[in-house]
Amino acid sequence: MNPTNKSKTKEFNKSSPSLKSKEIKGITKLLKKKVYHLINLKMHHNSKYSEDDFLDLLTYVAMNHDFTNNGSKTFELLKENTPASNTVIHHIKKLDSEYVEKLFMKTFDRLIKIATNYKPFRERVDLAIDITEQMYYGDKNDYMVCETKPKDGTSHCFRYITINVVENGKRFTLLALPMHKFTTKAKVVRKLITYAKSKIKIRHVYLDRGFFNSEIINLLKELRIKFLMPAIRNVKIQRFMKEYEEIQSKIIDYDMGYRKYNRAEFKLVFVDDKQELKEYLQQIF
Repeated sequence: MNPTNKSKTKEFNKSSPSLKSKEIKGITKLLKKKVYHLINLKMHHNSKYSEDDFLDLLTYVAMNHDFTNNGSKTFELLKENTPASNTVIHHIKKLDSEYVEKLFMKTFDRLIKIATNYKPFRERVDLAIDITEQMYYGDKNDYMVCETKPKDGTSHCFRYITINVVENGKRFTLLALPMHKFTTKAKVVRKLITYAKSKIKIRHVYLDRGFFNSEIINLLKELRIKFLMPAIRNVKIQRFMKEYEEIQSKIIDYDMGYRKYNRAEFKLVFVDDKQELKEYLQQIF
């Protein structure tokens, strides 16, 4: 289901509020108890810092949506014996990428297992799939660096796609996967939804217009996913918008694509009023 109205997806892209020191300590304590023992950074026995020292810093950086370089400096104010950012990066670089991904998946599995003991995970939930880019100022040929629109003095970034539970104004990340410059969105979306299906019951999936193409739509239909995303206002859709500009809301059967192997059929919703949109979506879903 693909309305041109973008209001539904805006609420899924709000940045998380900054966490207070007390909250950070509480979350770190919980992770130490439930997750830390699953992670082996292969530290040397005579290392100046313990594995927990590294994980405490990485947890702090992640919760504050910061870079390791900045986060390590502010974390020193909260905890003594904190490793510097270059020390952390040095140790992480020594780990094989496949090994890191396995640690990553093991951690997500554990967090989801804890979360599914609570509502709303016992029932069907709404999910949002998002693309996140972190601008990069180093060598464009570095591993996993992607091209993107120029911003803040660079046109390169690290890119990853996340799938999140979005219920009652809260978000819970089920999985995040990095994208190489040759990775297709469809391949990653399939992996994300397949993983989510193995953990929870899905009600609807929301995507932004960056996923609006026939390959993604056919994939969602193949996986039997009820979805909602804003459409790209191409020439064909603009023509329909002009045709229905005097009508408050309208649903049509839309056929995207020109070739047999690159076509997708779906319901296209034109609506200006939020309440009308809600009523139409109730009919469709």
